Amino acid sequence: MGSTARGKGEDQPDKAGGSAEGKSSAKRIGGGAGQESGVISALRHQRRREILRLLHASEAPLSTDEIAVRLRRPPASTVHHMQVLRQLGVVALVAADGAGDPIETFYVSRVKDQPAVTAFLDQLDND
Repeated sequence: MGSTARGKGEDQPDKAGGSAEGKSSAKRIGGGAGQESGVISALRHQRRREILRLLHASEAPLSTDEIAVRLRRPPASTVHHMQVLRQLGVVALVAADGAGDPIETFYVSRVKDQPAVTAFLDQLDND
């Protein structure tokens, strides 16, 4: 349900376990104050924070469907928020299961190395 078919904007994971987009995302995350403010702005949305916290706490990658079920949200909404988080480089596509149609995609959090993002999330938790 929350998956995307091949060729509709989801890139395939690379052999190192990340996506091709993940390589350029590393530049965006550390790309300075402008990028950092974009991440902070995007994380003002409660659903994105919930998704990021869920991925951050998970020991294994989660699919968009798993995220939608755990948060009790519509899969289409979850896919939208995942796309925003991926563009900002705070989540990464790590696997795509091509056994079914459509393809199921799996993600992990990338905020462990982002002290400004984790501090912002902690601050919101304490407010």
